[in-house]
Amino acid sequence: MRRRNELTEAILKALQTPNRPVQGTPSTFGKTKIARNVVFKSAASVLTASELLIGEYDRLDKIIVGMRDTEPEGVAEAWTEEVDKTARLLKIGAETAIKNVKRVLGADVEVHDTENIDGETLVNGETMEALGKMELNYELHKTLLFAERGVKKMVKSLPELEED
Repeated sequence: MRRRNELTEAILKALQTPNRPVQGTPSTFGKTKIARNVVFKSAASVLTASELLIGEYDRLDKIIVGMRDTEPEGVAEAWTEEVDKTARLLKIGAETAIKNVKRVLGADVEVHDTENIDGETLVNGETMEALGKMELNYELHKTLLFAERGVKKMVKSLPELEED
């Protein structure tokens, strides 16, 4: 309420001009000449708009406080956590895709235990040379190369996190 009064006072001070009579306008306040001031109507509309703006600010403030109370952690922390999780999943997906491409191409690929996500190991340690050499046709080979390149570009385009 104090800020509202301060804002109203500042607006009134800024819009005050010397009293000049307005022709044909009756006084709206008993025994005063306020309505005869040239800027009375514009000042009244500015004050009304300011009151509406303050009401909207209060409404938004209540919404924000309500949302903050419902979140167990801050929005920024939750967003940072989501970005970290997504980056980690994309990195693991890229590594898995590269290993699968190499396996299909017939390369000897040593797979080590990868990161656990949600308590589940994605790839168990095993050697993939038991699959043996496979012949690939040209289209499959090109498709796999494009897929590998796409995964690499996707991982590179992730934003780098700035560490403090």
